Amino acid sequence: MTSFTFTLQPFEVRTGSRTFHRFGLRGEAGPFGQVEVEYPVVRDDDTDLFRAEVRGERVPTAGLTGRAYSYLPSLGSATLDVEGRPVALRRNWWALTRRARALHLDTGTDRYTYTAVGTGKDFELRRAEAGILLRHRGWTRKRTTVEGRASGPVNAVDVALAVLLEGVDTRNLTFSKAVRWGPFRVMYTLS
Repeated sequence: MTSFTFTLQPFEVRTGSRTFHRFGLRGEAGPFGQVEVEYPVVRDDDTDLFRAEVRGERVPTAGLTGRAYSYLPSLGSATLDVEGRPVALRRNWWALTRRARALHLDTGTDRYTYTAVGTGKDFELRRAEAGILLRHRGWTRKRTTVEGRASGPVNAVDVALAVLLEGVDTRNLTFSKAVRWGPFRVMYTLS
């Protein structure tokens, strides 16, 4: 695939009380058609796990289940799958640099790196020569427009993973945000 740009707009699904509302992003991802990430599509209050899922016209269904943080699943205790096949996740919680703190994904056939860039609110997913840069335009996560720029031989799995990770709390991929939000996460999990 050649390079293309796309925009994901926020949406909210109101069902019952505010506690059970769902959020997400949707847009037209170039040659891959309409894509959408929604969170939390599944919430298990007994285990404190939430799930985010991505769906689209020409992308595989993928999901990430992780420890609940606000309405988002986090990378804590996370499991990821693409079309039901597990994807291995790995990252160094104690690293100081962004490159060392990056999230590494292994589908069995491809390896990815998901790294915070710029001020730490933008992210890039890389696989070999392919990459998708995601820039956030706005202050609050639930109302933020995301602008994507794909470059290189991007495939449907690349798009699915990049869009899926927009529905996941990835603040801890920068050391400064991990330190700043750490006390709030501890209080949230104790409540």
